[in-house]
Amino acid sequence: MSKSKKSRAPGLPPHLTSAQLCFLLDLTRGRLAQLAHDGGPIVKLGPDRYSTESIPNFVRRMRERGDRSNDWNRARTELMRERAAVARQTRLEREGQLLPRDAVELIVGYNNKTVRDRFLAFPTRIAARAHAAARSSVPAVQQVLEEEVREILLQVSEIRGAELMAGIEREAARRARRPVIKGQDDDHAA
Repeated sequence: MSKSKKSRAPGLPPHLTSAQLCFLLDLTRGRLAQLAHDGGPIVKLGPDRYSTESIPNFVRRMRERGDRSNDWNRARTELMRERAAVARQTRLEREGQLLPRDAVELIVGYNNKTVRDRFLAFPTRIAARAHAAARSSVPAVQQVLEEEVREILLQVSEIRGAELMAGIEREAARRARRPVIKGQDDDHAA
């Protein structure tokens, strides 16, 4: 069986007019002419006559084009997701929902430094009381230790805005004086 007989269904005419083909493929006459030019999927037989084979040729071309465009569509989708994420972040920053990373690092760093400093001072502050409590009993030592830990944690939790901001400003000034090496903990830098 030849290709033309196989591709043409029984009862279909061997050729169509440009108006018929434009209607069936939902194309303009200009686009139809483009697709017929230079061996495109549309087969022109003569003035205003196109082969019926043009319809399956056109469908085949669209399928091939669709397969090739999947990567392009994925790339466009990823780009749109990234743009949406940037737009969301910009909106949240504008609404005051997000803080700049530097500010968060300063706040968390200051808080961690405060906790560390108070716990490093803990043995010196507690030594005499613990020694005195040790003479009486283990529960007495435990009570002294628990009281001191509670006091440190309570002090840290009660740091108010003005004190926090003053500490953050001191920490920012300290960081500005000494260059920070990425990946190196500021408090343990040489």
